[in-house]
Amino acid sequence: MKYILIITFLLISFSLFSAVRIIEEKPESIIIEISSDDLTLEEDEKFTKIVSKDFSVFGESGAPELPSQSFLIAVPPQGNIRYRIVSIQERNISINKPVSPAPKYIEGKNTSQALFEINEELYLNTPKDYVDIRNKDIFRKVEVVSVNFSPTIYDYKNNILKFADRVIIQSNISGNVSH
Repeated sequence: MKYILIITFLLISFSLFSAVRIIEEKPESIIIEISSDDLTLEEDEKFTKIVSKDFSVFGESGAPELPSQSFLIAVPPQGNIRYRIVSIQERNISINKPVSPAPKYIEGKNTSQALFEINEELYLNTPKDYVDIRNKDIFRKVEVVSVNFSPTIYDYKNNILKFADRVIIQSNISGNVSH
């Protein structure tokens, strides 16, 4: 019962993002739909920038700035989470210029300067999947798993962006869900 309430609390945080809709929630699974139809591309003289009102755009300095959203999902003690993509609507877009890198900030006396330089290693090793199950942690005495979703997969060598316009993801929670 405790976990149902915690999962419900965490799912409410999903609904704060207009891109996420809860389809079904059970103690042992969660099904969500993520829409990313607001993504747009802007080109400047050197880079292509991905713009979104529903997703954060950030990254390690020199890495491509790809939109993403992170969520915490409660799991029982010694539990974990697995996911599967139930359905997906995606499209490939060829771009003329590489995706804008996350800036490196150089502090000056009065202001900071943003330096945009591509780190080839980080560009060549961008995630190859839309979902990334990250670390397990403790949040207010409850075990949670951090899940990162990015609606884009970037192929730097071929300058192709794969956009997931709509994804339905089922997350299965393992462990004693009646705890």
